This record gives sequence, structure tokens and C-alpha cells, in this order.
Amino acid sequence: MKKTYLVFALLAAVSVGLTGCGGNSAPYSQTTGTTNQISFNLNGGGTATTVPGSSVTYNVTLSQILNATGQSADLSLSGLPQGVTGVFSANPVPISAGSASATLTLTVPASVEDGTYPFTIGAHIGSVSRTVGATLVVNDGLVVQVSGGGSSSASAGGTALFPISAQLVSQGGEKATRGPNDVTLSVTGLPNGSTSNFSVNPLKATQAGADSILTVGVPQSLAAGEYPFTIVATVEGVPQNLGATLVVESVNVFDFTITGPSWFRTDVGDPVTYNGSLIAVEGQPSPVNLSITGLPAGSEFSINPNPSTPAVQGSPFTIDITPSNNAQPGRYPLIITGTSGNVTRTRNTALFLYAPDEL
Repeated sequence: MKKTYLVFALLAAVSVGLTGCGGNSAPYSQTTGTTNQISFNLNGGGTATTVPGSSVTYNVTLSQILNATGQSADLSLSGLPQGVTGVFSANPVPISAGSASATLTLTVPASVEDGTYPFTIGAHIGSVSRTVGATLVVNDGLVVQVSGGGSSSASAGGTALFPISAQLVSQGGEKATRGPNDVTLSVTGLPNGSTSNFSVNPLKATQAGADSILTVGVPQSLAAGEYPFTIVATVEGVPQNLGATLVVESVNVFDFTITGPSWFRTDVGDPVTYNGSLIAVEGQPSPVNLSITGLPAGSEFSINPNPSTPAVQGSPFTIDITPSNNAQPGRYPLIITGTSGNVTRTRNTALFLYAPDEL
């Protein structure tokens, strides 16, 4: 009898347990969890230009930031040129309404060379990172201007001289402050058998200017005539071509050359004197008529004596110049021309005009 009661109790317990798993109770379900991944876009970078010893800014923006509520973004830099430093206006930068922004300021020391420098801006939220490329362009606005070439004559077996000058000047007409820059000189296209030699090579281009004289030796067998060739001035790997002409004349044909400074300077409105000389190269000297072109509009000048007769030891002349009071400060390339019969020679020079308080 006791066994019967025990079996009944066990059956009742099993029945109650099965009822708890079914009937009107809520069905069992398993929900698979998903991780909310952080995502965002990084914008900014681009290209900015500055001069050595200055600074430049870039705008950096993080947009469409998802699943990063209450977090902030860490910003980073890589690939900057040596000596350049970068500072973000905020770092880390707080996230607000799905976006964040900061200003990057790069400080460029005066020692940084002109050039184009790519670098990378990075942003990091949690374990998610983004990068964007940017470019820093350093350009001090200074250029090397090379002048010279022209024409020079000699008889067969003689020599011809070609003056060359190089100045470091600002594209905006301001006084240059950097230098010197090497200017490497070479020659192409001379007649066969000719020789060439530069008195200074390379030139050191500065604000004051630098001069070199190309001496071309004419072979005895070279026939009379005009022979164009090219003087190549290379600055930082970039060639500048100066056209030149070697004129080979018959023996005893009169020839001369014009010498003088490659540059001179004064204040706007202040008189200045250019001192030059006419040198007889060969033949019987004849009077030479002198002229000058390239002066600022409204300027006055006088040449004394004019005409002037060249001499072997040099025959001096002066050009008295009064720049116009309305002239703008800057560099004015000038050409002094001497003509005697059918012989014409030139001399390149430059007038630097400054405002009265600049010198």
C-alpha cells in the first residue's frame, strides 16, 4: 500500500513539472546579441602654403559619428618634415551631435627648405581609426633671376666676352632676405673648335647680385658670321636658357664692349649715377652712341659724354638717372645699348628702387 502511494506521488510531481513547461506559460526564446560598431568619417587635410618662419592652419572635421555617445576623438599627426611642429586646438576633441572638429596649426621654422611635404592626419575613437592625407607647401616667394647672353664679337683666333649676372629677388618686388643660391653655368651649341670658360662657376646668387664672364675662344679656322648658342643657368635643378650670339668678324673690323655694374640702387625720386666704360676690342675706334631702356615711366636721364669713343684701356661714361616720384619700388631690368655704324653692343643691368624708409 505504501508503494502505491509513492508511485502516485512521483507521477503527480512529473505531471506538475510538465505543466510548468507548457500550457499557458510564455514560450522560451533565445536572442542573439549584436555589437554596436563605432563608425565615422574624417574630413580635412588638403593643401596649404606658407613661408619659412611662419605658420599655417588646416580644418579637421569628424562627421557621421555613430555609437560613440559620451566619447571623444584622439587626433594624431605623422610624416611632418623635420623641425615642423603641429598643435590641434583641442585634443582629444569632444563629440557632440554626431560630429567633432578641431583646427590644426603647423609651425614652420625658417630653416625648412622650399618644397612640397605630404603628411597624414589621424583620428581615433575607441579601437576605430581613420586617416586623411594633407600637404604642406613651403615657398618663400624668392626667385633667382639670371641675365646675360646677348651678342659679342671677335675675329678668328680671338676671344669674345659674355657677361652674366644672377640676383635673388622677391616676386613681389620686396627686398630678398634668403640666400645665396648656387647657379651652375654651362654652354651648348658653340661652333666646333671653340673653347669656353666662366670666370666664376657656380655663381652665388644674393640680393646684391653676382657676376661671371664667359670667355669664348674662337678657332683660327672659323669663318666670319653669326653663331647662336645657349648659356644654361641651372638653379636647384631647373635650367634657365640665355640666348647668345658669337659674331666672328673679319680682321681689323672695329669692335667694342660695354662694361659696368650689374645692378645699382636708390630711393624712389632720388638721383643716382651709373658709371660705365667703353672698351675697344679691336680695329680703329669710332664714336659710339649710347642709349638706355627699361627705366620706370616718367624717369629722367642723361648720358655723358654721348657719343663716346671707346679706348683699349676703357673710356668712361656716366648715366645720371632721376627716377619718377610715382615709380613703384622693385627691380627694373635695364639695357644699355651702344651703336657705332653697323656694330651694336649691349650691357644688361638692373635698378633696384626702394621706398625712402627701406634702405
